[in-house]
Amino acid sequence: MRQPMSKDRNSRLLFCAVFSLLGGNIGCSEAESRSEGPTYCEDVRPIVEEKCVRCHAETPKNGAPFSLTTYADFQQPHPVAAELEVGELAISAIESGRMPATSVDLDPKVEPLTKEEKKILLEWLDAKRERGDCSE
Repeated sequence: MRQPMSKDRNSRLLFCAVFSLLGGNIGCSEAESRSEGPTYCEDVRPIVEEKCVRCHAETPKNGAPFSLTTYADFQQPHPVAAELEVGELAISAIESGRMPATSVDLDPKVEPLTKEEKKILLEWLDAKRERGDCSE
């Protein structure tokens, strides 16, 4: 089960962010004001490229209804439930084991997410979905 960031930690990060915008720096280092959770560029994109884009390509294949090749793709309205973003609905697909679709007959076979990959994806999807630095 995922554990959300503590309220104390969230409050401290919010305080540091607001205080630094006002020019203050009491006890708020640059490292404390940055997100410590996974980011799309550093953590999520490599998993998606390895496990998801065989179907969720720029032009979706094998019955996939949408692309997952960019950070923005996760923010798009879901094609069936437009009131929700693709990223919001991805949570249940990952938690239930529906994705990646290991039952699809592809060569090579679709591999399931490891426990660590699942943890990273769910933590990112449940949080602020930080983009990170994709410049590399």
